[in-house]
Amino acid sequence: MVARRLQRVEAPLGLRELPSAFKDAVAVEVCCGPKPGLVDPFSPHPNVDMDVLEFSRCLTAFKDCLEEALEMGLEGEGPAALARLIPAWNVDVMTEAGGPNTVRGVLFLGALYCYSAGLSGDPLPFDTVREVAPEIVSEFERCSHTKCGRRRIEEGLPGVLGEALSGFVTVRTVSVPVLVRVLARTGSLGRAVVASTLACMVVIEDAGLSEGERRFVRSMASKAMRGEAELDELVSVFDSVGVKPAAAADVTAVGLAVVGVRYGRDVFSPYRDPERGLGGGEMGEHGEDSGPGGWNEGRGLRG
Repeated sequence: MVARRLQRVEAPLGLRELPSAFKDAVAVEVCCGPKPGLVDPFSPHPNVDMDVLEFSRCLTAFKDCLEEALEMGLEGEGPAALARLIPAWNVDVMTEAGGPNTVRGVLFLGALYCYSAGLSGDPLPFDTVREVAPEIVSEFERCSHTKCGRRRIEEGLPGVLGEALSGFVTVRTVSVPVLVRVLARTGSLGRAVVASTLACMVVIEDAGLSEGERRFVRSMASKAMRGEAELDELVSVFDSVGVKPAAAADVTAVGLAVVGVRYGRDVFSPYRDPERGLGGGEMGEHGEDSGPGGWNEGRGLRG
């Protein structure tokens, strides 16, 4: 296949477009697969409380919450106000979905991102995220009563809150590079999303998993990235064990949104995926070949 280079747009997306970019990114992430342990069009896998239809139903409420977060930033409201509203937004999203759901992580990250973008006037607000996240994370830790929340605090697991405190370091150094490389190499959005999710599984300490489950996820995802395990086999094994590495999906969705900011939202349209036999524009040719799956054989993940 001809290697291609993504052409960065001259100007990133405007601030007002960010909530829509996040909505599109979540829709794309859930519609790509198969992904081990995560909801995809083929199966909810171990996530019996959520499927693609429920994800689709909650996306309007998800976007509304991010628009409100953006407005809070534009109006200069303090981060404590954002922290107080996020639990209520979780309820709004669950209500629209019609039941329990697993979008709370990406709602938290998306709201923080859009709020920080409004506060700074920058569609790529990573420095501002690092400035405002400590107060928001501290508020969440103070009020956390869930099993997942207690485990995160007791074991010091970074997970989604760690992504916030670091200014989305895994998004910037793992998810976005893998997404861009695999998409540029293959032209397949589905492959890029799955590769990014596997790469995130290797490095993210998901607070929703026990220590043994985290080791299992890292080991199996690493084998798949090195070509030592077939994806279908990995999906089957994750289903049998019942692990749900949701933070990897959350970070991948944020990575997709950032790719949209940098390269234009249409870059992650599913209609660009040649494996679906549909139309769509081409990316610029004569790009640099990144190697299969966005990683170097024998040397691990790039970036």
